[in-house]
Amino acid sequence: SCYHPLIKLPGIVAYKCINSKCPAINQKSFEHFVSKQGMNIKGLGRSIIALLIENNLLHSPADIYQLSLEQIANLPGLGQKSAENLLAAIAESKQLDFANVLYALGIPHIGYKTATQLSIHFKSIDKLMTASKEDLQLISDIGEKITESILLYFANPENIVLIKKLQAAGLTFTVTETTASPSNSKLLGKNIIFT
Repeated sequence: SCYHPLIKLPGIVAYKCINSKCPAINQKSFEHFVSKQGMNIKGLGRSIIALLIENNLLHSPADIYQLSLEQIANLPGLGQKSAENLLAAIAESKQLDFANVLYALGIPHIGYKTATQLSIHFKSIDKLMTASKEDLQLISDIGEKITESILLYFANPENIVLIKKLQAAGLTFTVTETTASPSNSKLLGKNIIFT
């Protein structure tokens, strides 16, 4: 949609636009960020994201946490109540675990399971950002491709700026003992018999 030339990256079957300002890529990255396994922001779907981008209100995921009631209520098709509901969902997303936030960042090849493993192992974004290749590969299921993807992501200064803005907005970038503890498991203390 941006008319930027598509390229074929090594190890990837499809062709890809590498224009970081591509509207289609930005739209998809916002959709990933607010998805159920990401920040789970109910009511912030494809059409509202498109409206926010068109109205120059979203440039990065951090902008979601700067939206005002007036900005949202003035969008076509939305009103006061819709804006209040959306702002409540945005505020609620700040309570989600580090694994959700890490997944929401959209690091290539990092699914929710891997984001959970990384968050439990490193316990904070600061430790993850400074992890070496060897540190990363100590985790089971973290191979060369995922390691390279993580290292490249944190080597990009734009991504560090985004993380700092999200931290300032109040998102969770650490694991507390209660979130890492298996005592939160619904199966704790239960006997399970497989036949």
